Amino acid sequence: MIQNLINWTKEHDFYQQQVNLTLLRFMLIIASPILLIIVLLTFFQQQYSFAIVSAISLVIVLASLNMARNQENDQLAKNIALSAILIPYITTLFYLSPNSLGFLWITIIPIIFVFINTPRELAWWLLLLASPLIALMAIDFFALVTTNLSYHQAANTLFGFMIEALMLAYIKQAIFNDQLELKYKNRQLEFNKQLIDQKVPIISLDLAGKITNANNAFMEITGYRKMALIGKTLNQLEIINASLDELNVNKILKNKSWTGELHGHRRSGAQFWMQITLRETFNSQYEKIGYMAICEDITSQQLLMQHANNDQLTGALNRRVFDQFIQKAVFEFQRYREPFSLIICDIDHFKKINDNFGHNFGDEIIKQLHQELTKILRSSDSIARWGGEEFAILLPKTGLDVAVNVAEKVREYISNAEFVGQYPLTISIGVSELRIEDKAEDWFDRADKALYHAKESGRNRVSFTGQK
Repeated sequence: MIQNLINWTKEHDFYQQQVNLTLLRFMLIIASPILLIIVLLTFFQQQYSFAIVSAISLVIVLASLNMARNQENDQLAKNIALSAILIPYITTLFYLSPNSLGFLWITIIPIIFVFINTPRELAWWLLLLASPLIALMAIDFFALVTTNLSYHQAANTLFGFMIEALMLAYIKQAIFNDQLELKYKNRQLEFNKQLIDQKVPIISLDLAGKITNANNAFMEITGYRKMALIGKTLNQLEIINASLDELNVNKILKNKSWTGELHGHRRSGAQFWMQITLRETFNSQYEKIGYMAICEDITSQQLLMQHANNDQLTGALNRRVFDQFIQKAVFEFQRYREPFSLIICDIDHFKKINDNFGHNFGDEIIKQLHQELTKILRSSDSIARWGGEEFAILLPKTGLDVAVNVAEKVREYISNAEFVGQYPLTISIGVSELRIEDKAEDWFDRADKALYHAKESGRNRVSFTGQK
């Protein structure tokens, strides 16, 4: 916070110096022709002494303007120029008639002094401007000598100078602060834009769902360059949502926006997950022109969740999480009466596999079995590794008859699949449907007994609760 304040102060001072330098050059450019006009007028009016003084001031101002080209000399140039302007100013007060046109030029002096000085510097210069007027007021008030200005004229001029200076100072400060605040906000906006570009993945899509723009954060998470993303749909990049067959933005945006989870693979092959919010975008005529997708990288959370919820060898759900699924299924069945079925499958003669080919080969068989089960089952079915070579499968909205058909299909598919080493793998399956009076333990126990029956009946077969 302190560092930000220091940076802000430095920026404020630097910006003020830049503004003052610009104003100094501008005011000197204005003051030069005015002094030239005064020289010519006083010369033709045969006021030679005043013309000479004004000419000297003009030369000094032009020299100061030349000095102000170098930023290092701007303060010195300013002080010399303002001192030079004070000379004809004092001469005007003491020698020119207040009713003459030439006298009016001194009204621009407060403008010059206010706009090229800081508030502290302005106080000293205004004191110098006021001193001759105060002297004239004192001389006339005490009738010391005859003066060019009367007491009241000098007082009115001084009062007018003060009011003019205060108004101009207020206007300058208001303009300066507004410009500085605008400059600061623009810089902050640019900083925020860069931060979002680096940290928040964002893409723009056209009405067909093709990517029209992608920021650096999205390119970082996907591993693709912008040219490889432009014109592609998320489906073509294999960035998918598990609950959607196809990420068709026109179909999923029924309520003007959609939030979901996307899973994909980086160009390097590594997995990533994103939480995505899709919103419609419109042009200035409020015509729909496409969509904006604001994403959040949740890869770390998903990997941690997988580590906690999934079996490390196969990636299937672990026993702890599957227990929670079973308990939830019992609760939903008792409340909504929607059927659930449970399948337990076990690799036949797995001990022989380990004894003959080794545990590494056995692990590869278990991993491939999970992959094959994932291929043939629905995405809504839950697969867990229940034991060493046992897998449990929860089938929601599935009665016993359908579950037995699914189990038979799985058994046949596995027996015909090509496993590592061309090993002829078979499995035995037990099936059980959830009943109204069941607890989770009762339901699972029946499925386990059905599996035992399938093994006792010769293996490579399906057995279910109620079968003789």
